[in-house]
Amino acid sequence: MPPRSLSLRRLAAGLLLGVLTPALTPIFAGEPAATPVVSTAPAYTMSIACFSDTLSSEKREWIFVLGGVAFRSLDALKEGVSHFPKGSTLTWAPGCKRIGGEPLETEAELKAFAEHCAAHGIKFVLVPSG
Repeated sequence: MPPRSLSLRRLAAGLLLGVLTPALTPIFAGEPAATPVVSTAPAYTMSIACFSDTLSSEKREWIFVLGGVAFRSLDALKEGVSHFPKGSTLTWAPGCKRIGGEPLETEAELKAFAEHCAAHGIKFVLVPSG
């Protein structure tokens, strides 16, 4: 039994030293401890939804949804995004399943939207499907 107890003590001591040494080194060296950088800019996740009464029509109507806010058009979304705090991140993972007529479908539309976001200090992250 003593060998196991000894190995647990060594493990605990090793973990404690591994955690405390980097944290205490600046204090003993007379240097101020580094302040961790924490981003305060908000992060948004976007999704789209199709109005149910347009599912069977040739021209489906879509909305963009960010949190609890919906935007009826790409222009409305651009207007809304332009009011986000600079440094915010907008992530969109559209997935690979399509029913047709989705907004931001072409490369040109995506590029233009990403440029709009960048012009307003927003980082647009497109998560590719596949």
